Amino acid sequence: MDPISPAELRNEFGRKASRHSFVSIKNMRPIRYNQRWHRDALVQLSLDPSVIAFEAESEPLPHEVLNLIVTILGGQMRVSLVRDHTNSTDSNQAKDQIRISRSTILREPRASNARAIWATRKSIVSIGDRVRILGKLDAAPNGLKLAELLACISTSRVDPVDAILALVCQGLVTLDIEKPIAPSTTVRRSLNPRSDCGPKTALKS
Repeated sequence: MDPISPAELRNEFGRKASRHSFVSIKNMRPIRYNQRWHRDALVQLSLDPSVIAFEAESEPLPHEVLNLIVTILGGQMRVSLVRDHTNSTDSNQAKDQIRISRSTILREPRASNARAIWATRKSIVSIGDRVRILGKLDAAPNGLKLAELLACISTSRVDPVDAILALVCQGLVTLDIEKPIAPSTTVRRSLNPRSDCGPKTALKS
């Protein structure tokens, strides 16, 4: 058997890596990625209450850069996910472009919180439980403590905390992932205009 050239190895890696795709309530089309920390970044964008939507600007580049178009309330901006800070400054960088490094994405407790929340995305929340949670939050503009919402969960089929965190994945409620999640964590009703569109059926990533 003939040896595989470095170019063929890179192409094979590219084909395997491109099979990874990400879908959430905030991106209409699957976004392909080739690095685990890219996925972490996409999860964090999905949980960020200031982000309305995002999409890939291009296919993931071989040097670990993923370019996105992110929509926020003030408009759109280009976001480039780069591996390290040495690549985060560029004299040709556009004014509407933001570069985010791998170390920023993996900062704790943000990274672990986002992963833990995203792990609950397939938890089944009954209509009754969802209505009770959202009703209480609608009546509390400043939000409520996580512990105060646990009594809204009437079914024993799902962990009460997981049910509330699943609503975060659906864009219906928000919480601060920069601090450790605790009973005192404040949960708020999402003001995102996409939050009432309902969860996507293909949260597979």
